[in-house]
Amino acid sequence: MKHPMKRSLPTQPARRTLTYSTLTLSAFIYSSLAPAHTTGSHAISEGLTLSAGLATTVRSGPDPLDTPWQIPGKLMGGEANLPESGFTLDDAHLEATFRHRSGVVAGAELSSHHDSSVTFEQAWAGFQAPEGGMLRSASLMAGQMNAAFSPEINLHASRSAFSTPRLMDSSFYGGHFNDTGVKGQMVLSDWQLGAELWQGDTFPATPGQGGGSQDVFAYWRPSTSSAQWVIGGWLLHSRADQRIDERLTSGHSHGTVSVTTADTVRYDGGEQHLGVHAGVTFDISATVSAQFVAEWIEAHAKGTLKDTTHLAELEGDYRGYWIQPSLIWSGNQSLVFRYERLILKNRLSGAGATALVDPAGLGNPGEDPESMGISYRFYPILSQSDSAFWHQLGIRLEWTRVDAGIEDDYVGIGLLFRAQDSFAVN
Repeated sequence: MKHPMKRSLPTQPARRTLTYSTLTLSAFIYSSLAPAHTTGSHAISEGLTLSAGLATTVRSGPDPLDTPWQIPGKLMGGEANLPESGFTLDDAHLEATFRHRSGVVAGAELSSHHDSSVTFEQAWAGFQAPEGGMLRSASLMAGQMNAAFSPEINLHASRSAFSTPRLMDSSFYGGHFNDTGVKGQMVLSDWQLGAELWQGDTFPATPGQGGGSQDVFAYWRPSTSSAQWVIGGWLLHSRADQRIDERLTSGHSHGTVSVTTADTVRYDGGEQHLGVHAGVTFDISATVSAQFVAEWIEAHAKGTLKDTTHLAELEGDYRGYWIQPSLIWSGNQSLVFRYERLILKNRLSGAGATALVDPAGLGNPGEDPESMGISYRFYPILSQSDSAFWHQLGIRLEWTRVDAGIEDDYVGIGLLFRAQDSFAVN
């Protein structure tokens, strides 16, 4: 979506001589080819930009569990939780980004996910180089940020086609990848290149000596007048030192750990991830467009499992794939299908192998965890004015079937809201 020039903060009447360009269906309604946050592939616009989102859902299930959700065959942690039945606040966020003409950039975001408390999800600052020639943007940022290595990993529920994270996000990254670190990236013509160094507050890593995560990513984003593509991927390495499942402890919020039981199974070791992401969006007619997006993750874990009395060596090979075709029509409606599957293999050795299989959640009955769903979204209100302000209000109907530690079908109906405004700052 192309935005007009920003309006000035109110010291004098703002100029309103600009008009919006025609909004393409795929850009305004369904933008999963773009990253979830402004610290992704696109340059930060000069001035001050404010954006907000809200997503609520009433669900028929799944039934609540007495213990944290466990996908059989995979060590879990972070914020990987099943959605709650009944009424839930899936997403509420308010984000501000700023860019001065000198190149100084900064941003902050308040958010709440799936009925959690409100926290500062992002708070960062850095420098963005001026554009020139083939260089569309180049930036270096530091602080607490959402990762940019996958376009899907941190999509808010108000922006995503579904109200719940993917199985791959929950199993590989704890449902949400937000950490303190340094991010450097550039957009050179149609290429986005970047690297991120993380402290390790987010699953699958731990902070401190012996922990942390690092990733590099590259994406090619060519486009024509009627189609957009994205092809690329990432490499990630993480290291955990005596990692526990934080969901078994109290006081967890975006990676904060407080141990409450001495007999929790602990993991000491590393993980390497290779991810591949591809997608295409194209026009079928003047009022209908289609999109197909897919992702594949290959991961390897090697380390030690132990509790107070047992010790075992673990080698794990994990794969996951996700496909999501969709149709968008009439400028305000979309229908999306989602399917994903995990293939999990573990090899445990040592005297404590048998005793640690079940407490660690690595017992696998031989069936690959999978999930599928259908989502319909309708936006009766899509508003853009002659200023830089736009907003949208819609409803979402969804059906989900999950077979990953639980077997359940549930439906949901929800409300969606997004808005953005921009201001020129002298």
